[in-house]
Amino acid sequence: MGRVAAMAIVEAQGVVTGWSEGARLLTGHPAQDVVGRVATGLFAGDTSGRTPAGLLVA
Repeated sequence: MGRVAAMAIVEAQGVVTGWSEGARLLTGHPAQDVVGRVATGLFAGDTSGRTPAGLLVA
């Protein structure tokens, strides 16, 4: 398997507007379950305030 980039697009209000196939492979969440939701809800179990390894937040 070649390299796959994981990318999530999150608008200023924190809502996910884009989700790549790589993001699905990394998190297990398909785009139809993520797009339109608030990004912080995706990692609700992580209360450390840190970005999960491998996730770039821009």
